[in-house]
Amino acid sequence: MKPKKNKVAKRKTAFRPSRRTLESSLRDRRRSKLPYILITIIALVLIAAAISTKREQPAATKRTAAASPQELSDHDKAALKGMKQVAPRWFSPTKDSPETDPKQLEADRRERDKLRTEWMESAEEVAKITGDPQAREIIDFLRANTYLMRPESASTMRILETAEGKTTPTGLDIITEDDIKKIPGLDQKIHSVSAGAQYIPEIRVMVIYPELLGKISRGLVFLHEGMHAKVYGENRYDASNPAIYASREVDVHEFQNRLTQKIGGQEYQKILDAEVQKLGNSLRGEGTNQMIEIDNTYNTALDGAYKSTPISKHEASFRQTCLGIDAIFRLLEKQNPGSSGPMLHALKTQYMQTVYIDALHHR
Repeated sequence: MKPKKNKVAKRKTAFRPSRRTLESSLRDRRRSKLPYILITIIALVLIAAAISTKREQPAATKRTAAASPQELSDHDKAALKGMKQVAPRWFSPTKDSPETDPKQLEADRRERDKLRTEWMESAEEVAKITGDPQAREIIDFLRANTYLMRPESASTMRILETAEGKTTPTGLDIITEDDIKKIPGLDQKIHSVSAGAQYIPEIRVMVIYPELLGKISRGLVFLHEGMHAKVYGENRYDASNPAIYASREVDVHEFQNRLTQKIGGQEYQKILDAEVQKLGNSLRGEGTNQMIEIDNTYNTALDGAYKSTPISKHEASFRQTCLGIDAIFRLLEKQNPGSSGPMLHALKTQYMQTVYIDALHHR
């Protein structure tokens, strides 16, 4: 049964981008997941800038030097010792921590190992359908480097298996519905993040939330966060800098957009083209005083592109959000046909940074 349409009021917003911000945006990037309505109302920051400014900005930037995969952090060194030794403070058990009995820990590990397999299989399905080599590289990275964890409290985690022998140890904290019932405050924390998964670069951990997602959507989410984990694990960058984070977010979304276009084929392309046209037609005003009007209602035509109906409101929101980001990126390209790759990346980065900036210290 198709989910009920959840209409969101149309909004109009004016934007005044600065030239300095666009020049600096090449060096940047940050992340967090906010509702699609926030994403859409900020879109014209870039569109207005693109129309009012035809000159391209310098594209030179330096990326943070890569850290050798062999260099382990204190957290990784602690993880290598296995379950008997917890990692630094953010993983330390609290006085009120749940079960620590070895049999219970092993039961928790087996349960999460099964869930990890399900997420991996979803990612494998996406890789099989798309034939995308980058998707395959990410899956191989996750198989080789993830070690299981569970929530210990609303703010701490416990290691459930050793990370020994892993080149780029990456924690996989899988939260279950049972965890939410047992751990005070965990439910509120989950509801503060509008995503099925999240990568936390500061501690190199992927967190998986118990959201209802179909197999393809789950695979896309896992590969999205998996790319974040692989990129950060192999080439560290300043994740606390919102502009740097936004730049990396653009890269990951372009990867996800490519996968979605391969999955949906011509049907998805028609939906995308119509969405781009609708966004373009909604432009009002001139220069930096332009306004854009966007409707956040779920586009049921996506059911055909994904070959299924959403199994939850969360999945419908995920699909619509992804379509919106893809459409805004394509609109920026359409508005700037003569722009170089670096300039387009700068515009997209500025868009993502504007979307995520309010959530810099979210989490």
